[in-house]
Amino acid sequence: MTSPHFRRFGHVILAIGLLGLLIWQISSQEDLLKTWSEFKSMDFTKNIFYLILALLLMPINWGIEIIKWKNLVSTIDKITGRQSTYAVLTGISMGIVTPARIGEYIGRLSVLTPEKRPPGVVLMFINSLAQNIINIFFGIFGILYFLDDYYQFDDVKLNQYFVAVCLLSILLISLYFNIRKVVAVTQKLPLPLFLQRWFKKLDLIQNVSNKSLVETGIYSLVRYFVYFLQYCMILKFFNLDLGISQMMAGIATIFMVQSGIPLPPLSAILARGEIALMVWGMYNLSVSGILAATFTLWVINLIIPALFGIAIILFTDYNSNSYEND
Repeated sequence: MTSPHFRRFGHVILAIGLLGLLIWQISSQEDLLKTWSEFKSMDFTKNIFYLILALLLMPINWGIEIIKWKNLVSTIDKITGRQSTYAVLTGISMGIVTPARIGEYIGRLSVLTPEKRPPGVVLMFINSLAQNIINIFFGIFGILYFLDDYYQFDDVKLNQYFVAVCLLSILLISLYFNIRKVVAVTQKLPLPLFLQRWFKKLDLIQNVSNKSLVETGIYSLVRYFVYFLQYCMILKFFNLDLGISQMMAGIATIFMVQSGIPLPPLSAILARGEIALMVWGMYNLSVSGILAATFTLWVINLIIPALFGIAIILFTDYNSNSYEND
């Protein structure tokens, strides 16, 4: 068993390393100077309410995710709200500095005992799939709006796009509600021995009921609207004047595109900026304002929670057996 002093030392080293990578990542962003320039040129007495509201929505955003993760994990193991908070926030800290946010798996699965981590990986897939289905559903209508209003696609092309994306949505929803069957079938395949052993540990996935899947989907939907409202507030804060239909379609499109691009951490914010410019650039808005809005939302929803996650790692002596489950 690892000694408490050695584990504590490991936590300190991990926290310092994560903080260093986070600082390096932020300082490497070209959008930082543009965001600072936008801040200096703004009249805060006019729009500060929007920024405050976006900040206040951040704990609600991640609070929903914490509840959602606790609810989903309860199908294979009982964890406390404190454990779920630890898992989600440390997952953000580790995920934001690792390629394709692989570190998020380490944080999320850290609250589970080793034998329950393989089904935990599948639960993470389910959790991510639920959010992506919501993103795609609303993104369909966002992109349709742009194709019709801005690119002026003819009805035949619009219908072809609509049918193609609807078929993709149906496929993903079918996968979502049949994940237990997919796991059961995979367990019977003639896989290499090491994979067979791993898949045999996934029996607990059969405990995931349709009720739990529906609840996860509802939490994902609520979280989508919270994040949507945050984005609206940030656009208002930076005086990016848009009509309500343009704003709804643009945000839905951005969420959909972002959800389908796994990127290294340093490229993630750059890609977000490029996507935002592609969408909002259609309306001849300030380029620096668009990039500043994207960077600010990134800081609010990822950097600030990541700092809380680093603090938890630093000041919490935790392992999967530290707390007694309720």
